[in-house]
Amino acid sequence: MTPHFQKNLHDLYAIALVKAGDPKVAIQEIKLELQKPGDKKEDVKSAAREIFEKIYGNDQYYNKFIDSVAEVNGRILIEKINKKMISTPSPDFSITSVKGKGVSLQSLKGKTIIIDFWATWCQPCVGSFPAMQKLVNYVSKDTSVVFIFIHTSERNSDATEVAEKLLLMKHYTFDLYMDLKDPVRKENPLGETFEIEYLPTKIIIDKNGNIRFRETGYIDEYEGYEETKTMIEMIMK
Repeated sequence: MTPHFQKNLHDLYAIALVKAGDPKVAIQEIKLELQKPGDKKEDVKSAAREIFEKIYGNDQYYNKFIDSVAEVNGRILIEKINKKMISTPSPDFSITSVKGKGVSLQSLKGKTIIIDFWATWCQPCVGSFPAMQKLVNYVSKDTSVVFIFIHTSERNSDATEVAEKLLLMKHYTFDLYMDLKDPVRKENPLGETFEIEYLPTKIIIDKNGNIRFRETGYIDEYEGYEETKTMIEMIMK
C-alpha cells in the first residue's frame, strides 16, 4: 500500500466517521491527519468544521482547532528539519546558464543558494518541479535567494534541447544550467564536485557558503514544499 493511498484512506475514514454520527472519534482522526506539514484537502477541513457544528451547534471553535493543529505542525516540522541540518563548507563552483548567465559560489556570496541537480529522464526530478516552481514563486521578490537548476548526467547528445523544451512546455521559469560530461573524462564536472549519486539532489547553501541541507528524492506540492520552504526560511534567519 503506497503512502499516498494510505493518506487518502485515512482521510476517507475520518470523514466517514462524521457521516456515521461519531464526531468525537472523527475529530481525533482528523486531528492526526491535519497534524502533518503541508496543505490539506478541503474535504478534510470541511469534515472538521462539520464536527464542531455537531458538537457545539456552530463552528466558533473551528478556527481555534485549526490554529492549535498548525502550532503543533510547526513544532513537529522544525524538530524534523533540525535533525537534518548540517554545516559543511560548499565546494567552489561556477557554471553558466544556456542563456549566458554565469554564477559561482563567490559571486553569490551573502545569498541563500538552492541548487537542484536533475535530469529530463529522471521522473522524480520532473515530478518535483511543481513544488520547486511554488518555491521559486514564493521567494521571487527576495533577491537574497537564488535557485540554480542544474541538468546533469545526460544520456543523449541532445540533452540541452530536450531540457529547454521540457521547461518551456510546462511553463517553468527556471534558469537552465547544463552540467555536460567532460568529453575526455566522461564525467559531469559539477556532479562530481558535489558528489551527486542520486537524482534529484537538492543542496541548500547559506549566505556564508556552508551547505546546510542536502536532500535527495521527490518532493510534492504539499509536505515536500512546506518542508523545503521551512528549510530555506530557517537558514535565512
